Amino acid sequence: MTDEITDLKRRLARIADTPRQRPQIAIPPLAARGRRKLRARRACAVAGSAVAVGLVVTLAATGLPRIGARSGRPASPPSRPATGTYPNPLVRRAIFGWLPKGYVTATVMEDHQNGQHTFEAMAGLDGGRGGIIDLTDFGAGPEPILGHLSGGRPARPLPATPVNGRPAHWIAQPGDKDGGRLRWQYGPHRWAEISVLGSADDTGTIHRIAKSIMFGAAQPVAFPFRIRGLPDGLTIYRSTAGPGLGRGTGESAGVSFGAGAYSPNNGLEISVNPAGLMKRQLATDPGRRITVGGHRAVDRRTTSGGVARHTLIVLDVNGFDVTVQASGRTLQRLQTTGGVTGLYQRITVLGTAPSRWTTTPFA
Repeated sequence: MTDEITDLKRRLARIADTPRQRPQIAIPPLAARGRRKLRARRACAVAGSAVAVGLVVTLAATGLPRIGARSGRPASPPSRPATGTYPNPLVRRAIFGWLPKGYVTATVMEDHQNGQHTFEAMAGLDGGRGGIIDLTDFGAGPEPILGHLSGGRPARPLPATPVNGRPAHWIAQPGDKDGGRLRWQYGPHRWAEISVLGSADDTGTIHRIAKSIMFGAAQPVAFPFRIRGLPDGLTIYRSTAGPGLGRGTGESAGVSFGAGAYSPNNGLEISVNPAGLMKRQLATDPGRRITVGGHRAVDRRTTSGGVARHTLIVLDVNGFDVTVQASGRTLQRLQTTGGVTGLYQRITVLGTAPSRWTTTPFA
């Protein structure tokens, strides 16, 4: 597992050329999950199901490290209920106040798994090839475990200058082969961390970024779709938005739900990616070629280990490729409202102009 960290570092450098065979839940998770792996096995694998076939510069929710998870077990539901009413799934609660020249915030993610509520924002230089800055706000609670660095090295706190007068320590000092990692306590029982690769990986720059971060923001993120008629009783587990660190200029967005505990065999994933991004990957997809609402689509239905999964990928819908996948108990719950196909028919894609997007995608 630790060998993957070194491999990931290379893949992030050429992220736009990296295909994956299984999943797709939008470009942003590749960035976010990639950096989670660089944080070096802070916890064991959990996360969700693959949303579709492989997609250039995409990584889905299958079998990657999530904070506080135990290997082989599904994520525990968050304490926040979402029965019948679904709020905005992604609220920006930490903002970079300063970034080195050329760096742009590429993706944001909110995660409600294993009793934790984390927010993550990633910035990149030259599509991530020149450098990556990853901010994680762990939310309220004790400091997360440090885990391991590449090569199986146990991470240990190293002395660091306080950040805005508050305790801080290095998990990996600048110049480490995995990049610098600075963690600090920005408030009572609240911890944050910055991980840096590339041109910004030096002590002064990392501290300047950390000091500039504004916590406590509550900016709802706009989504390029609206969905009607989600069945009652689902829980939002993860949401992502942004163009990611690939070469594409278009935005992507995705939301994951679960009926009960979200796991690779029980979940609902809805994602949109720039139109055309999936065309090459779908050329070899084993699903049936169909037409849905006048759009070319791939419909794939499988059963493995007694778990049913239905994936529908619809191409070029108002500027986006749309994927809906459901599995396990969540798929059963969805059947009461028309299944995966019925849910897709209740999705309105709002186009590529951000001015038309909505901060209430499930209203």
